[in-house]
Amino acid sequence: MTNQQASYRFLLHDYYMFFGTIMKEKMYTFKAKVIAKNVQRIVLSNMM
Repeated sequence: MTNQQASYRFLLHDYYMFFGTIMKEKMYTFKAKVIAKNVQRIVLSNMM
């Protein structure tokens, strides 16, 4: 394996780690939004 291949593989790994982190954060924010909506609905129905 040449030096260039090694650096390319490292770069690719870095990219995937970065991409994975973004996707995880998007999933978390999505779940948080869903939970927040459900909580809001429960609170509103209790106030009625």
